[in-house]
Amino acid sequence: MSLYVYEDLPEVLTLEVEKQFWNSSIHVNEDCLTEWAFLQLFRTSPCRTQSIREANLFVVPYMHISDCMTSAQLHGGYGPGCSSVSDEKIKLLFDHLRKQESFSLHPERHLFLTMYDEYMMNKRMNQVHMKLVSTPARKSHQCLGTITCTIR
Repeated sequence: MSLYVYEDLPEVLTLEVEKQFWNSSIHVNEDCLTEWAFLQLFRTSPCRTQSIREANLFVVPYMHISDCMTSAQLHGGYGPGCSSVSDEKIKLLFDHLRKQESFSLHPERHLFLTMYDEYMMNKRMNQVHMKLVSTPARKSHQCLGTITCTIR
């Protein structure tokens, strides 16, 4: 098993979310911490490849629930559907991914980090093929199991 972690997502989806996440004035819960920990695990995994062609799994490093939680504290409005994160921001994510050959060919092999139940997520995030969650979700979308790789 080899995994590819996208490094070219727009900063508003990655760096800015992580800066908000570590802002000391913002409270983050266990789901946010879990989301960040998994992202770091994928970024440093010996299974990681820099070649899209070698990858079996594609990790999308957008921390959706962290973005929902921190944006709500900064701008208000946390609630069902993650109203604190604009639809335009989610559209930016999927517009970027649709330009990637790997996403066009294998959308079902893209893993999204969405550490909360589908009731609280943006509706578009609920439509992805595979997401890593820490709370109950539809079985067809959960990613449960072990990721293994051979180190050469």
